[in-house]
Amino acid sequence: MRRIHKSLIACLVTMVLLLGTASFAYARPEFYLGVSEAYNSINTTATDIHFTDGYENEYETVPALDPGNGFSVTFGMEFTTCALELGLTSSHHDGTDSDGFHANADYAIFDANFKKFIGESDSVKPYLLIGLCVTSLNVDDGSTNGYYAKTEDATFSGVGINLGYGLELKFSNIALKGEAIYRTVEYTSVSGVDTYDERLDEDDFDGNGLCFNVGVNLYF
Repeated sequence: MRRIHKSLIACLVTMVLLLGTASFAYARPEFYLGVSEAYNSINTTATDIHFTDGYENEYETVPALDPGNGFSVTFGMEFTTCALELGLTSSHHDGTDSDGFHANADYAIFDANFKKFIGESDSVKPYLLIGLCVTSLNVDDGSTNGYYAKTEDATFSGVGINLGYGLELKFSNIALKGEAIYRTVEYTSVSGVDTYDERLDEDDFDGNGLCFNVGVNLYF
């Protein structure tokens, strides 16, 4: 079993334990929709992953990526002492491939997070965050077949764990928020010119990174 799978199981168990001890009974949940500006970093090293099998002679490019701006949309259910949240984050990144050429990539993350509020205030609400994520990194023209000189985008898919800290300033039906989330991500498969969900080895490609979100929650 890959190490990330063990970590995901441990994270899931932790979330279940937190949910089991959270105080949901004190108030009915408030639902909210959140919109944020996101700033993502992805700690990649420029390299090429080579697949050779019969007529397959394919290279998938992993560029070294600069931090990039984007946006995040969340939907959540907030209780007195905690919140459950689903989110979608997208950002665009410039970078450099292993040959020193310019590269572009689009990063998408789907999150499921648990937030535990710290303190007793109803208006100033710091919190700890733990969760799971599914990620997709699409590298422009990042997949090349060496036999046929065909080039297409390479799409890397991965899973990971979120750990973070944030602060909400709540005013009636609106809240300002800021948070930092560190993601440990292991990419497990890639699709390219002639590959579809080709399994990656454990040490091929990790894409850990830090994300900053600043935005608002609207309660209804």
